[in-house]
Amino acid sequence: MLFSHGVDSIGLVSIDEWRRIMMLGSKRSYFVGVDESAYPRDFAVFVRYHDELPRKIQSRYPMPPPLSLEEFDEFLEQTNGRYRVEWH
Repeated sequence: MLFSHGVDSIGLVSIDEWRRIMMLGSKRSYFVGVDESAYPRDFAVFVRYHDELPRKIQSRYPMPPPLSLEEFDEFLEQTNGRYRVEWH
């Protein structure tokens, strides 16, 4: 989904650039809910996204259970500074 904020502003990534970036991925990619001809003035994207998401991405997984504090501490030790997290 692209955030359509309604203006051609400085730093706005064009729809063509988004298409190019998506082609670089190793997996299939597509816009969800986006009217490419209306972007960035595609305010209906938010409604279409809600309807299209379950159709285009059909895999569903349950939320995993929360980690215990011990499991979280072990995770931080195993990742050895990979993530910018401080545990006090």
